[in-house]
Amino acid sequence: PVKVIIIGAGDRGRTYSGYAKFFPECMQVVGVSDIQESRRNAMGDLRNIPMNMRFGDWSEVFASGRKLADAVVISTPDDTHFEPCMKALSLGYDVLLEKPCAQTEKECVAIREQAHKYGRIVAVCHVLRYSPYFRAMYETLRTGMIGKIISIQHMEPIECRHMCHSYVRGNWRDSDK
Repeated sequence: PVKVIIIGAGDRGRTYSGYAKFFPECMQVVGVSDIQESRRNAMGDLRNIPMNMRFGDWSEVFASGRKLADAVVISTPDDTHFEPCMKALSLGYDVLLEKPCAQTEKECVAIREQAHKYGRIVAVCHVLRYSPYFRAMYETLRTGMIGKIISIQHMEPIECRHMCHSYVRGNWRDSDK
């Protein structure tokens, strides 16, 4: 199995770590990093991660300068993807990176260049790509059911609760923050 460290033990990190439960022959979670001790320990306990592999800030994962696993999953808040990704690549980790890759085009290009420089994989999570809704949409378009496609405009259908939680009161309410 691929040995991974989950960096960011919130909802997405927990979800990705769940793959190890269903496919232990493919993935083993050997470490966890989260600045919130309760989340870090909840995942650590759930995945039987020893205390010496439970890290606070993401930088603690890389502090020794040696690889502790094959890959990392970076599922920290959006504005904290770039630095841990760059560090992980420089140490030889493959990376499963939650979207967005980074905050700017320049940072995205730097990630691509770093991955090429070290010959590592950066896989970006697009969690809805294979959901039933998008598969049905794809099949409808692919088969020509609605005719020849000239143009497509797709907007994410964000319901009122998600809009209020994320964009009015939540983490994405203010682009400066």
